[in-house]
Amino acid sequence: MSDKKGELSINFIIILVLALIVLAVVIYIFSTNVSKGNDDLSGCQSKSGQCYRVDDPCPTGYSGTTFFNKGCDDGYKCCLPVLNNDKN
Repeated sequence: MSDKKGELSINFIIILVLALIVLAVVIYIFSTNVSKGNDDLSGCQSKSGQCYRVDDPCPTGYSGTTFFNKGCDDGYKCCLPVLNNDKN
């Protein structure tokens, strides 16, 4: 009877270790996909912006920022459209 108890606890430990490995893999996959999505959401093009050289002015109706610079190459800034809230 004592052999059964020892065998059960070994099986439990093996199942627990396998479950932890599967959980770690799922967390890794989820975290890498979330970070890719975050880059897309905070990028210049997702904000309807356009990339221009840092030295060049933004076109009329656009404002330059380096905050949403993801998606622009080094030395470029993101020019975002200025929101017009005039109520006539």
